[in-house]
Amino acid sequence: MSSDPTGQRAPGAPATVMIVGFLCVGLLALALRLGGGGVLSASEIDLSHPAWGPNLVEGRALDAVHHARLEAIPKESLQVTELLDAYEAFNQADLRYDSNPRATALADAKAEYEQRAITAISFLGEAAYMGLGARLTGDYLEAMNQGDIGVLERLGGTFLTQARLAGLVSGERAIRPGVERVIPAVFMARWAYAVSPRVRPDKLLSQEEVRLLLRWKLTANPLVTPHRRNQIADQLLALGTEFPVQRALAARAADEGDWGAAASLYAEISQKNPEDRGARATALYALNKAQNPRVRAQGGGP
Repeated sequence: MSSDPTGQRAPGAPATVMIVGFLCVGLLALALRLGGGGVLSASEIDLSHPAWGPNLVEGRALDAVHHARLEAIPKESLQVTELLDAYEAFNQADLRYDSNPRATALADAKAEYEQRAITAISFLGEAAYMGLGARLTGDYLEAMNQGDIGVLERLGGTFLTQARLAGLVSGERAIRPGVERVIPAVFMARWAYAVSPRVRPDKLLSQEEVRLLLRWKLTANPLVTPHRRNQIADQLLALGTEFPVQRALAARAADEGDWGAAASLYAEISQKNPEDRGARATALYALNKAQNPRVRAQGGGP
């Protein structure tokens, strides 16, 4: 048997037949569970993603946290100067070596920066440390608006490239509509992670930031793998969220053509909410796609 690029072993013919057989049996059982409940229309198929952005209350809380951090910005001191110098040196190394984790010089710069950050938060306190991060976030966003590449590189290293890959920023360095709240939260999370050996990042971020970042990663970040999405879903559920986690997972599975997983997830949603005709219609559509990959959506489908 051959190995694919991920190092996994490809199954032989007998194993493949068994897998297909189990899949067909499972899909048949799913169809039997979903078949009742009246005639469904193709217009009821709904593969849309749930809204993941902050609501009005969360938006006000995010603003309040930001203003409180700005009030806590520390005065210039040796610890602040040394931290900022190490931070900028790390960003320059990050650019020079394109975030290559194997680059020794980058690893050294990161270690120096993180040590300075830990020293600073021990001396300044958590509020002042996050206040300094809020100041840097504001400076970075202003540089984005002005197109100041020098400041963007000095304060963010490859952050802009990573934000572009994550779908937050366009090729023209403009924040994409609908993600304006995410950029500062991601930047602050990056700042918080520097001291993770001493303080858990989610303890430095506000609850609203944590929930927003998790919902975005689950629903809209194209870089998040299915395995990681399941972990994020568990994190959100552990927080007691009202966000439709399972529907987000189902929509992402459909986006990626994993119709078997999508059918199963939409079926579970339908079973928990029998009146949700859209979930049942979408589960049947996903099941049909899993059995007949060439089928295209009609009406409400893509």
